[in-house]
Amino acid sequence: MNQVKLKLNQLSPNPRQVICDLMEQLPPVGESLGNEISLAKRFDTSRTTIRTALNFLESHDCVKIIPRKGVFLKNSFTVPQPRAAFRQKREEYLYIRWCDSILCQELGRGFELCAREHNINVATIDINSDANLQQSILTSIPDYIKGIIILPSSDKYLAVVLNQLVKRGIKVVQVDRSIKFSSTPSLEVAFDNYSGAVEAVKLLLTQHKQPVYFCGYREQSSTYKRYMGWYDTMCHYGYCKPDEFLIDLASTNFSIEYASDNFLKATADMLEQFLSEVKEFPISIFAVSDHVARVVYQVAEKLNLRPGKDIYIIGFDDLPFAAEMTPPLTSIKVDRQQLGRVAAEMLFDNDNFLHSKLLPVELIVRASSGGADALNVI
Repeated sequence: MNQVKLKLNQLSPNPRQVICDLMEQLPPVGESLGNEISLAKRFDTSRTTIRTALNFLESHDCVKIIPRKGVFLKNSFTVPQPRAAFRQKREEYLYIRWCDSILCQELGRGFELCAREHNINVATIDINSDANLQQSILTSIPDYIKGIIILPSSDKYLAVVLNQLVKRGIKVVQVDRSIKFSSTPSLEVAFDNYSGAVEAVKLLLTQHKQPVYFCGYREQSSTYKRYMGWYDTMCHYGYCKPDEFLIDLASTNFSIEYASDNFLKATADMLEQFLSEVKEFPISIFAVSDHVARVVYQVAEKLNLRPGKDIYIIGFDDLPFAAEMTPPLTSIKVDRQQLGRVAAEMLFDNDNFLHSKLLPVELIVRASSGGADALNVI
């Protein structure tokens, strides 16, 4: 007996769902699956949907259709994951989790807690930073799904796929970053990245009376707003050409996680070259994330430079390791679990008077930004 591995990309969502449900309850090879009418009743769908699914299975040598007798299993079949995420029970909402980062994990916890409070069935699908898998999942979401939460990738086809979901009546809430995919306002929730950057840069500028370098990238909407917060604050304090102080990481191996090994290695190489060419210290740096700030620490140690004294630095996200660094890293604190809760509320709300919402952030001052606190640590 052969087991056929099916790829369902070319099928529309409803026939895909029928095939996935059939796969869970396959009879022995040679036995009947039923007929078109019985299958339509069994899966609560139209005969047209059943016919499309059966024709697909027959074309892949999985079933044999005998007129007036029924459909018989010829070879067992499987479908690739993550279709299993749509089986078991009919969840109403999905969280498409990009990766296993702290942001994605805590966002998911907030989503699930909110769903539990509302007694709503939800599911999380992991895509492991795979844009192609993300697209495959989004194009195969069944009709009973009411909405999804997603951290959109930079994949150029994603806008088309999201627009198709909205046209099918499936709500889409973008979190942390966003892309434009429709002429109507999309549902978005994010941190106030702009204001957080303004507060960080203002602290460095007023405390040290020198320009602040921006170390990061601008490809995501969230990081672009951090960049603009830095840019506008620099202009406000009299630095009319801020990009002269830009350490642009866009030429590195960019990843939506901004924590991949390739990205961090490329960042370290660029920072080592930059810091080796600086003629006079101290300097001030606003890092686009705590991950990038940690790389600054590592390169500084290699070059015998001291964060908090030779390099005044502030990160963003206030990840758990920030307070444990030497010296502790000044950072912008964000409530990642609250991000998931607010996104869920937006998803479950049938009115949606607000299309977008910004969550407040908080500047947590520690020794790395210099000043009296740093002198007590270094």
